[in-house]
Amino acid sequence: MIEILEPEIHVWWLSLESEPPAVERSFRLLSTEEQARADRFHFPRDRRRFVLARASLRMLLGDYTGEAPARVSLQISSSGKPFLADRANLHFNLSHCEDRGVLAIARRPIGVDLERLRAVPEALSIAGNLFAPSESGALRAFPAELRSEAFLRCWTRKEAYVKARGVGLSVPLTSFEVTLDDGPPRLSFLEEPAEGKWSLHDVGAGPGWTGAIAVQLESPRLMGRVFPVC
Repeated sequence: MIEILEPEIHVWWLSLESEPPAVERSFRLLSTEEQARADRFHFPRDRRRFVLARASLRMLLGDYTGEAPARVSLQISSSGKPFLADRANLHFNLSHCEDRGVLAIARRPIGVDLERLRAVPEALSIAGNLFAPSESGALRAFPAELRSEAFLRCWTRKEAYVKARGVGLSVPLTSFEVTLDDGPPRLSFLEEPAEGKWSLHDVGAGPGWTGAIAVQLESPRLMGRVFPVC
């Protein structure tokens, strides 16, 4: 079994591409509901990525709990966040984009989000409607050629915190602020006091990507890993 200590965050990088036989072996690890969901995807690429993401999640959680992957007790909260029904002290969150996934595991509530960098022509409009006024103003201050990257940094940082809270849209995006520059991210609260000490971190996704982790820990230690382990 894999042990995880209180201050640690284990960050697992997942490949969501594989040959058809491996995908079908992974499919057999999923629950009946997950299999049905996989089969509703219209495009084979999307089905493959979903299957590999969920199977990787099950295999890794099995390594932490000692359960066989198919028997890991994954449940879905009313807001749509997966959790372990019988392991209240083991928290996790999964994000995937295209053929890449990232799974964050900790002893405290955690959220992770990942995006590939790309042009977002409507960035200012979205920010004006959804972000805190200070974030929208900060985005306008970026040169046009850097604005999409700054927007996606902001988006993943805010999404990571919302996912960590696990209560869906009941956390208004205007109730907290994040930084938009490429320095160490910071999180502050405006309207809603947060329970416990929260911190925000880059996931170290590398060139062409941006991502963030929010966790209910003040000074965690991030540990990057790759799955499957070679």
